[in-house]
Amino acid sequence: MDTPSLSRRETLAGLAAAAVTATLPARAATTPSPAATLLDRLAWRLFDFDPGEATRLGLDTGAHAALRGQLGDSSPAGIEARRHFLADALAELARVPRDGLDPAMRTSLAVTESAFRTASEGMALPYGVATIGSWRNTPYAVIQNVGAWLDVPQLLDGDQPVKNAADAEAYCTRLSAMAGQLDGETARIAAARGQGLVPPGNALLMGAFVCFSLWHAYLGLQVPVDDYVTTAGAKIFLMLVIRFSVIATGATCLFAIVRIAAL
Repeated sequence: MDTPSLSRRETLAGLAAAAVTATLPARAATTPSPAATLLDRLAWRLFDFDPGEATRLGLDTGAHAALRGQLGDSSPAGIEARRHFLADALAELARVPRDGLDPAMRTSLAVTESAFRTASEGMALPYGVATIGSWRNTPYAVIQNVGAWLDVPQLLDGDQPVKNAADAEAYCTRLSAMAGQLDGETARIAAARGQGLVPPGNALLMGAFVCFSLWHAYLGLQVPVDDYVTTAGAKIFLMLVIRFSVIATGATCLFAIVRIAAL
């Protein structure tokens, strides 16, 4: 059997924190309970929404090898699909009879239900990022520590295995899929902006950082010119080059910041 089987506690971890910590050998011949079967199915469904997590945990193998070349759908349609999944999952969890279940399974069901309900409430908002069991929740679709611009390079650089031709193909496929994630996030940014939700503070802070950094660089570059260039003409020329270089760099950076903030 190619599909790894998750233990109850591992399923709990996967559903509560959007990650399954490990896999175990296939269960013995005993038939799993309906509750355990449901939790396993929901756990694997979560990996369809976040294939990168399956790669980080080494679960994109066997029947799930296709996950290694995929990325999640960050478009408005992808968020809507998550909402529907949570609504259906909560309905299924509510129908599971608790009588006769051992304490570990009852706890797994309770934690999963709580995590899904919290995520569902967050996704009811028409903006931002509401994760399923993770801490990375934000009112903005993209911010300094959330977004494909950060997550995909970290995944490809740190967790994506490249050991053979199939792995290389999956790497290239996943890299190509990043454009779709960026487009999806851009659409959500535009929709949030239409509702008046813009993170201007980040742009202002970044602009101030650029200005102060370049001013400090300008002052620092003047010192060796003043100390070691003795010819008046050369000194004037170098000072002008430094000044215009700093101005050009600053203008380019500020323009880029404004363009990003206006997306």
